[in-house]
This record gives sequence, C-alpha cells and structure tokens, in this order.
Amino acid sequence: MKKIVIGIIISIIIQCTIGIFINKNQSNKKVYLTKKYYENKEQAFLQVDETEIKKLKEDTFLLYTFNSYCKFPIPCDSIFEQFMKDNNITIVSIPYDKYKLTDYVKKVKYAPSVLIIHKNKVIAYLDADKDEDVNKYQDIDEFTNWVKEYIYLKNKK
Repeated sequence: MKKIVIGIIISIIIQCTIGIFINKNQSNKKVYLTKKYYENKEQAFLQVDETEIKKLKEDTFLLYTFNSYCKFPIPCDSIFEQFMKDNNITIVSIPYDKYKLTDYVKKVKYAPSVLIIHKNKVIAYLDADKDEDVNKYQDIDEFTNWVKEYIYLKNKK
C-alpha cells in the first residue's frame, strides 16, 4: 500500500512539473492579432461595452481599459494612439465601469491597463501600480517593445 501511495505522489509531481513546463513555454509564444485589428484606417480606438466584448471571444486583440482620470504626466491614451498610428493597429477600448462587468476583471483588476487577449484569455497585461510597467505607459518605444514581446507587428505604413 505504501509503495502505491509513493508511486501516485511521484506520478503527480512529474505530471505537475511537465504541465508547468508546457504552460510556461506556451505563454512565451508570440501571436498574430486577428486580421481586422491590423487595418486601422481611422487611427482610433474601437470602443466597446461589456456586451460587445463577448462577441470578440475568438479574436486576438489589444484591450485598453481606462478611467475618466489619468495619474500619469503624459496621458497614456496618447501613447497608445501613437502606437496605433505607427503600426496601423486597432486597440479595443472599454471604460472601466463597463470593464468591471467582464470576466477579464478576475485577472486584471485595475485601470488603466492594456491587456493582450488571445481567444478570450489574457496572455499579458500592463499594471499601472508596478514600477517596471510605468515607463510603458509613458514612452511609445517602451510600449511598442512590450507589445512586440507578445504580438507580431505587421502592415507598417
């Protein structure tokens, strides 16, 4: 009986280790946005609400959630607008009061934030309370480099 229990425990440990390794490798994979987000002719955010965002569950996109105020010296939406213009990319945006009604709030609780969503899962996000993320809200190059860690950029103008 003791050997069976030890065998089960060892088996569980091996499976967990393999699962963590596979999960870690998958999280580092870059993805393409859904094609329609590479065609931002208006150079503007795509504003949605909590109902419309549910329709995007099969898409891969950048999601910007925001408050009515900004604590940063440079308004972060201007950084994100410049990114959209430079890369011909649409960023989906949602006011925080509507965002709180989505399932994404379970993973990312505060705004402003930019989330990278891949088929309804958050694969990365910016945290305005983390010192290492603040520069990504304030510098177009820092933000672009962060996005490029997770997303393939294409269709440069």
